Amino acid sequence: MKLTKISLKLDIKEGQDFTLQKASLMHGILMEWIRPAYAEKLHASTLNPYSQYLEKEQGEWYWRIQTFEDEACREICPAVLEKSQNGIYLRHSRQKIDIIEEREETTDTKELMERFCFQDSFRQIRIRFKTPTAFKSDGRYLFYPDVGCIVKSMINKYDAVTSRDGKIDDQILEELMKNIRILQYRLRSCSFHLEGVRIPAFTGEVRFGFGGSQTLVNYLHFLFHFSEYSGIGIKSAMGMGAIEIQERAGEKNECKSNSGDYKK
Repeated sequence: MKLTKISLKLDIKEGQDFTLQKASLMHGILMEWIRPAYAEKLHASTLNPYSQYLEKEQGEWYWRIQTFEDEACREICPAVLEKSQNGIYLRHSRQKIDIIEEREETTDTKELMERFCFQDSFRQIRIRFKTPTAFKSDGRYLFYPDVGCIVKSMINKYDAVTSRDGKIDDQILEELMKNIRILQYRLRSCSFHLEGVRIPAFTGEVRFGFGGSQTLVNYLHFLFHFSEYSGIGIKSAMGMGAIEIQERAGEKNECKSNSGDYKK
């Protein structure tokens, strides 16, 4: 199953009105670029096999588009690379945006899985939530990094494009949730405005520690790396829930690799 990242560097002038909140407008552009029949199929889907978001990095704006399923890769990626040659026009704000640079990276789930199945992955991972992230539970928005919601979101999105039944094995879910905890965080609350609704959310960094067997640790690493394509939480197709895995020297194997205990 193909995993693809497309990065479009946008020509945004100094002082031009442009924020992360325009990601929902970019989603509309994306739907215009792809085949109408496939766009209709996506609208009818409960979980989209792609994510997209805006990011400002070192003073430059980028539009990031990820796909994590073969059909999505075939339908979305060529359309984006072709249509972007003519730039982007946001009718809502009458903005014409040129594309300065484009980059495409492709891998697949088999290669990603092999990276973690045949080695002892570290028992910690640092995640940066790059765009506003939130979850929904019992009809309410949760805007903090709840471990249960994070694990459920990752498994749901992966299962939706593999097994197609969207069902989570309760025993696996319980084992994963029992062996992951938050060790450190640096977060701030924020909001994401979507179709007149203000969604409470958070951004920032979280360092997770993993317990349990090495197989379980490897699987958690796989899920987090897969989530760089799928996003975590709600509305990842609209610009929310984008993550980045950050690996820093000196933090890589601070837990005992042959025990189920976390090192504090």
